[in-house]
Amino acid sequence: MTSAVTTLQARPAHQRDLAFLATLAQDSRVTAYVGDGRPWTEDYLQQRLAQACGEEFGGSVREGVGWFIASTGALGDVGLLSLRRDGPCVEIGFWVLPAHWGQGVAGLMVQRALAMCAEAGDVHSLQARVHVDNVASRRVLERAGFLREERDTVHDQWTNSL
Repeated sequence: MTSAVTTLQARPAHQRDLAFLATLAQDSRVTAYVGDGRPWTEDYLQQRLAQACGEEFGGSVREGVGWFIASTGALGDVGLLSLRRDGPCVEIGFWVLPAHWGQGVAGLMVQRALAMCAEAGDVHSLQARVHVDNVASRRVLERAGFLREERDTVHDQWTNSL
């Protein structure tokens, strides 16, 4: 399938993005493979956003958690890219608005994460934990060069060395 989306930007998330993030976090299709699989409450979303707010995180791949809003010129905001750094390793996560599933958005988000981590200069690997039933996300990671390293009863651990 040809990707409908060819370019993607990622900007640091801010408190003003709460309504967009709620659209993602309160959609059971998006949260099905996250945590307990249930949509997030507004209070929980606000707590998580406060921890990962781009204004505090600085918009780069620094220690801790950073959220980035993925957007395209034509489609506007299309998803959330999460980067959690612990030393030379960054764990990535991504949510895409269901209206944009199957259009290459997730793949571009992972490529953007790879570029951001390479630009940081001192990141050695990226990891992603994916629910074993989330076939689409597994395929995105495979196409981006990630290798499945481990499997437990619920998640596969994927790694990409820079």
